[in-house]
Amino acid sequence: MFKCEKCIFTLKRKDSLLRYVKTHDGNKLVCSICNQKCSRKDVLSRHMKNIHAVCRVGPQRGVMEIAPNIIVPDQPAGPSRQSLIVNNIPNDDFNDGYDGMCLEVLENAQDAGLCDVSGNKRVHEENTRRINTFTADDANWRHLVLFTYADDAIWRHSRLNFQCTITRDENNDLTDSGSEYECANIEDDLSDDFESEDEINTIQRDNSQSLTNINNGETGFHWQEEEIEMSNFPFTKQNELLVSMEDKQNPIDYFFLLFDDNFINLLVHETNNYAETEFLRVGGAPRSRISTWKPTDNEEMLTFIALIIHTGTIQINRLNDYWKTHHLFNFSCFSNYMSRDRFLNLMRCFHFAPNVETNDQNIPDDRLYKIRPLITYFNNKMNTIYYPKKELSLDESMVLWRGRLQFRQYIQNKRHKYGIKLYMLTEPQGLIKQFAVYVGIFDDLGGKGHAANVVLHLMSEKLNNGHALYMDNFYNSFDLASKLIEKNTFCTGTLRLNRKNTPKDVVMSKLKKGETVARYSQGVMIGKWKDKRDVAYISTEFKNNMILSKNRNGKEQLKPEPISNYNRFMSGIDRQDQMNSYYPFTRKTVRWYKKIGIHIIQMLLMNSFYLYNQYHVGPKLSLYDYRLSVLGELLPKHPKPRNVSSNAFHIPKTLGDGKNGRTIRKRCQLCYSKKLRKDTSYFCPECPNQPSLCLEPCFKNFHQKKP
Repeated sequence: MFKCEKCIFTLKRKDSLLRYVKTHDGNKLVCSICNQKCSRKDVLSRHMKNIHAVCRVGPQRGVMEIAPNIIVPDQPAGPSRQSLIVNNIPNDDFNDGYDGMCLEVLENAQDAGLCDVSGNKRVHEENTRRINTFTADDANWRHLVLFTYADDAIWRHSRLNFQCTITRDENNDLTDSGSEYECANIEDDLSDDFESEDEINTIQRDNSQSLTNINNGETGFHWQEEEIEMSNFPFTKQNELLVSMEDKQNPIDYFFLLFDDNFINLLVHETNNYAETEFLRVGGAPRSRISTWKPTDNEEMLTFIALIIHTGTIQINRLNDYWKTHHLFNFSCFSNYMSRDRFLNLMRCFHFAPNVETNDQNIPDDRLYKIRPLITYFNNKMNTIYYPKKELSLDESMVLWRGRLQFRQYIQNKRHKYGIKLYMLTEPQGLIKQFAVYVGIFDDLGGKGHAANVVLHLMSEKLNNGHALYMDNFYNSFDLASKLIEKNTFCTGTLRLNRKNTPKDVVMSKLKKGETVARYSQGVMIGKWKDKRDVAYISTEFKNNMILSKNRNGKEQLKPEPISNYNRFMSGIDRQDQMNSYYPFTRKTVRWYKKIGIHIIQMLLMNSFYLYNQYHVGPKLSLYDYRLSVLGELLPKHPKPRNVSSNAFHIPKTLGDGKNGRTIRKRCQLCYSKKLRKDTSYFCPECPNQPSLCLEPCFKNFHQKKP
């Protein structure tokens, strides 16, 4: 990673950083054709593509305009490469079957032959350098980019009956008045480029087929209106709980199914380590709350988690109010189990992974390293204990965060518009199977093909099993549907009409309300249905059949089968967000990883609730009753006092000041055993003889050796 010295922005490549630094110096990227100044390379690329129809940005470029006259700007071409753009070919010339035709590069006025529609050269002379093809679209003018290495070249079009000869002067300058530009009619010489009349007819038929494919939005396959047989992948797995729960039918049993000892041990271990680091950083200041820290254990951590969950049941704006003795508050259920200072101490030191020393030379590759153990635990746990149903839905969820964070996102249609984006794979009723946190384009899932990468990542362990995946138009595309078909997985959902390889018959069709149009190709159906507005959709499982479907008001309506099933199975993420909103226990904090960590705890609690209602024998419970049942077990009616020996905790203290007002210092016992002389003002009051020890690292090393 390379960091900009003038801001906090980091980039992966050094050349990208060098270009980025120029934006601070006021240097602008300049268009080589019109001298337009652009602030960034992507802006310059869009300018070159939209204004000059050039797909690559380069410093050496010349321009030739066919109609109404010939213009070449004063941009010098390189000594070995000359780049020309043919602009403004009238649209009428393309309506006569000229799509897919070729431009010949003729060096030294020698005929180089033609190129077929697919781009294969038919070379008659060895001095042919490069031949480009072009196709038509809906614009009024056409733009072509041509390249040649010749000093003197003839640019000739085989069907549009024009020929341009370009020669350079002695200064290698295209704009010199001595340069010759000449247009000649070559209609009489057209047939000489072909070997026979049969070859001319063959190429015309190929061009006609190419035009049909172009109008359908693709070049390698054919869209057809007739229905085809869709794929029929059997669901090879079984929806089941992978662990035995026959003798465990209480809500607390399903809670501990997800909150197992490994999870609690992780929280205890990392919280204690971070608390020790914080204590050594702050020191034994008497007014600091951390100075009273004592290591936590599994029992206390479960009580702490239970109190956090209970804050969602009894919602108050400030945490301190739960311990107030005022008659308007007085929630004794909190003070009976844990003091306020202890709870806030645990909340301050609540941690999930070891910290990494960060500086300019040491930047962690993983932006999520602070919560990576929790993400790994959640995904592995759900894979271990449960296999989902055939129907799965994939969408994004937002965790509210308005603070400063590099990968904070904005999604307009979400309840929390600003926050940290989570990609979730869920069942229709809301159970979360897998999730991933989006951290920007520098992540393995970011960059080009980001949506497809997310889908394949979350579905990595569910492919080739016949699952039916439902997604919205952010993810769906023809290319992704084709990849999922190869892995025996269906996909259905809405589609953006500007996606690549979308058939133009569907894009351009004008429909009345209730009408549909669909095209089929390679096991994929893409269609459009007119309701209150146009709705485009894609499916590899369903045909474009109209079926009766009830809306939320119970009114029946004819809808396409893919849309009806999409509405039925796509509500998993929205339902999960809805259930979490009833009893939220996330709190505003300046540390983003704590908010994500507590949100993951909430997701685990919700999953245990869904599994309990699905597999226990007996009546189902509401979420409220399930939470109270779990809290009743974690927080018993008569809490047990914490009986902890004081010798189990070793907290360093200072020796104090002497009579002269100076701090008392004694020899470090551990350093002395190593024949080193080092004085310290700290000692351990819990150990025998109260040994004096250096605060770091002797204090920690001394107690690690003790049994």
